[in-house]
Amino acid sequence: GYSVTAIQGPFYLAFVVYLVAKLLANVVTLLQGYLRAKSTLGSIRCAYSLVALAPVMIVVVTAIILKMTNSGINAAGIFPIATTLFLLLIVKGESQHKLMDIRRFLPFSAERKAATDVIQIMDEYTSRNNSGADSFKALRNSIEKKIIFYTLHRCDYNVSKAAEMMGFESRSTLYSMMNRLGINHNERN
Repeated sequence: GYSVTAIQGPFYLAFVVYLVAKLLANVVTLLQGYLRAKSTLGSIRCAYSLVALAPVMIVVVTAIILKMTNSGINAAGIFPIATTLFLLLIVKGESQHKLMDIRRFLPFSAERKAATDVIQIMDEYTSRNNSGADSFKALRNSIEKKIIFYTLHRCDYNVSKAAEMMGFESRSTLYSMMNRLGINHNERN
């Protein structure tokens, strides 16, 4: 970012062309991602990234224009502001939509354990070459159990909060599921 405000040398114009081309490529890629997203989350990610990059792009273009017109105004001081706005927008997107949730990649996190457990259940199901309604029902029940335990863990084992997080109208729906799956209400996994 600060290279844009550096003293112009013989390659400054080439650097500016490269920088503008790279910014435009990022914008085009994010726009295509937004328009072609196969999921709502994918389109939200692209939209947040575009909005978050906007202050940085505006500052870069402004700095280039100021530098190339020899205005004498040093735009280096506004780069930290643009970077801060970028980070604030990304953090807002993360907190609101869990766009870049890295907890599932962190060792010993509940998210990673849940993801690993579901993958293991799927691997076991496919490796046994299972077929038929009974084996699929067992697979579904195993995955539902993992989801319930994970959600309960995230809600500090508060069934009402877990039911709400899972989109159930009342906790009795979750209790019914737990009974069907043989989960004790006080059981912690």
